[in-house]
Amino acid sequence: MNEMNSDLRSEKDSKKLIDKYKRRINTLSLLNDLTRLRLILLLIVFRKLSLTGLSTLLGRVKSTTSHHLKKFSEVLEKSTKKERGTTDSNIYELVPNFLEKLSVNVEDLKNIQKEENKHLFHYVIQNDIKFFELIISIFDLIKQIYKFIDDSSSKVKSESSINSQDIYLGNRIRYNAWFLTEEGKKSYEKLIKEFNHKMLEIVEKDEKTQNIAPRSYLILNTFIPLEKIIQFDPNSVFKFFSIM
Repeated sequence: MNEMNSDLRSEKDSKKLIDKYKRRINTLSLLNDLTRLRLILLLIVFRKLSLTGLSTLLGRVKSTTSHHLKKFSEVLEKSTKKERGTTDSNIYELVPNFLEKLSVNVEDLKNIQKEENKHLFHYVIQNDIKFFELIISIFDLIKQIYKFIDDSSSKVKSESSINSQDIYLGNRIRYNAWFLTEEGKKSYEKLIKEFNHKMLEIVEKDEKTQNIAPRSYLILNTFIPLEKIIQFDPNSVFKFFSIM
């Protein structure tokens, strides 16, 4: 009987995990639209915005903004703020720990190794894919901005009032790339553990501050097993898996 109850609990826990990832994947899938992506990024940066504020920053009419907001009902909190006169203004913000809800955590990676959670693996992979697509969309937006800056700088000065160099230098994306040996990887893992701990302290301190300053900057830290990745050939998938 105890063993049966344990199996039922495991099955229930597994279903909860799968449902959690289904909701995450659904949210990430919504971000494949540029307007919805910008909407969520605006709420991440500014934390709380009225419908009017969101619409102004998006460059969309309120009805369009409302239409997109409805799609994110599961990850949004709405409150009201009394404005002058008799009209209440709706204020929107993302649910607490929204960003943590998008990525796969270490505990879930442990869970997919359990037999009762074998079906979870598919959803973890899908979560990763959708998260990568989100990052690609952000970089695609950056690429479009850079192309606009480049096109503007190519025009005769009298034709454009935009100072392209100032825009570029004042908003430049900073990036580094390192290629490591196995020994270098071990040193990196030790260093990144310390870095993550320090960054968590910074983020938590930032969350507790009473002054709700814009979160204007995104830091991405990505570790890529390049040797395995470059051996992937879509025409020789079985060969690829034999060397993994």
